[in-house]
Amino acid sequence: MNRGNALSYPRYEVLCPVLKSCMNSSHGMACCFVFFKSTEAVAREGVTVFTFLLTDGGHIFSEDDWQQVAGVYRTLFKETMPVEIMGPQDGIESVSDTSHSEGDETDRPAPVDFRIVRSKCVVQLLLSQSVLDTVVMNYSRLSAGQVLCLSNLLEESYAFARDFNANSELRFALWRAGFMTQVPNLLKQETTCLQAYVQILFWLAADERSVEGSSPKELLLDTCQKFLAKYAEVCSSPRGKNGRDDARELGARTAIAIFMIEGLLHVSEEIFESVRQAFWGIFVTLLRVSESRNLRDAICDILDKRLSSTLVMDWDGSFSPDPRRPGDRRVLNFTVKDPNKTELMQKAVEEMDDVISAEFGEDRKNLRVLGNVPVADVIRKLDGFSSGSVFTSGGAVPFEHLQSRPVIAEEPDSGPASST
Repeated sequence: MNRGNALSYPRYEVLCPVLKSCMNSSHGMACCFVFFKSTEAVAREGVTVFTFLLTDGGHIFSEDDWQQVAGVYRTLFKETMPVEIMGPQDGIESVSDTSHSEGDETDRPAPVDFRIVRSKCVVQLLLSQSVLDTVVMNYSRLSAGQVLCLSNLLEESYAFARDFNANSELRFALWRAGFMTQVPNLLKQETTCLQAYVQILFWLAADERSVEGSSPKELLLDTCQKFLAKYAEVCSSPRGKNGRDDARELGARTAIAIFMIEGLLHVSEEIFESVRQAFWGIFVTLLRVSESRNLRDAICDILDKRLSSTLVMDWDGSFSPDPRRPGDRRVLNFTVKDPNKTELMQKAVEEMDDVISAEFGEDRKNLRVLGNVPVADVIRKLDGFSSGSVFTSGGAVPFEHLQSRPVIAEEPDSGPASST
């Protein structure tokens, strides 16, 4: 019988209490652990059925039941965390390589059953998706504290995978021990758990319900700031020897970075005040070093829609007002890495609305733009010639002070070019 159809039958209302009783019993949980630690196929079935129970039957769960569910999730995450692979690098061996003598057993670490380890890795991924599905389907039934408790399990699984991925020596030791035919990583666990964790934090940060202890808003900003800062550092560093693997890992983390930045675009003004203070330097660095057009576009959206009305340094220039926008002009300074298309870039910028003039310096790398054009629009225009080659390095200051006072390029606080 199909699982989905079985759970939709009327007798499900009768079976659900029995399933909950089994879930809460030590014997039932022991059986679950046996299944989760055996084959990947059985593990998948176990998590799938457990998720169906919570998503389809959550409407008959009481407050105490959800407390039990949180406890079950906590136990499942703990018991299926593949901690065996974090042992001493020189002591890792497969159960198939236990040819040492019986007298040596007390001096050697227990061999690792890689079959069980792989099953545990699969279960961690399945549980992370199960938690997210459960929260999505039952958000209004769960207290904010229960949602935060479930999200913390995702954070712990993410932290474990992140630490493992950062330990190259351990990963190579596992590869030499026969764990996989290639150098292992927990990249999918790291990125899946992190994205689910951040998604739930975005929901909690917008929720008016209070949470005792840690603030979801602070957790959200701290998590995003640390990840984006580290991501910017990686983008700024030379590529390693494993070009293909490095590119794959960078691509996976780029998707997370975009997800975070797009989420920050829509947070409340109260939260964004902290974003404005803590993330500006990170955004500028990413505009300079990231090769991802989508990520740069996401940052430009924040510059255009959330920062344009607040990061302002208008100037009362000493020359005559321009009739197209009297009294509302600025000088913006941009640097391009590729000087081969400067004439085309200059012409394209000059043709933009609200641009009075655009001129490259003698080095053909620094472009000065006079007018009231949004910084994000200029970056997008220049990006069309050489993606990832433009960053802001000057600011909205009097023209005569431009050489002696380099500051960050900023947006106007009024006029049709601004948006809030």
